[in-house]
Amino acid sequence: MTTTISKRSHTSPKRGRIFETEVPPQQLEYERKRTELRQQARTHFERLKFGLMSSHPDEYVSIEPETGVYLVEADFEVLLWRCQIYFPQSPTCIFGINETGSCGRL
Repeated sequence: MTTTISKRSHTSPKRGRIFETEVPPQQLEYERKRTELRQQARTHFERLKFGLMSSHPDEYVSIEPETGVYLVEADFEVLLWRCQIYFPQSPTCIFGINETGSCGRL
C-alpha cells in the first residue's frame, strides 16, 4: 500500500481560482460609498416616480443623490451630455421610466 503525500501545504491561505480573495480596503470603501449613493438616489426616485410616470413615460431620469436634483430626457445620449454639463464633479444615477414605474437602474 502506498501513501500519497500532498504537495500543497494546508497552512497556506486558500486563493480564489481566478482572483485573489482579499479585497483592498480602498476598494471596499469605494463600494460602500457607491452603494450609499445608489440608495440615496433610489429614495429620491421613489419620491418622484409617480409624477414622472404620468408626465414622462419611456424617458430617462438622472438623479444627483446628495441634493436630489434631477434631469429628465427622452434620449439617453443627450441625458449623458447634460449630466456632464450640470453635474461635472458629482456622480449621478440614471433610471429608465416606463408605464409601470422603473425599468431599472442604468
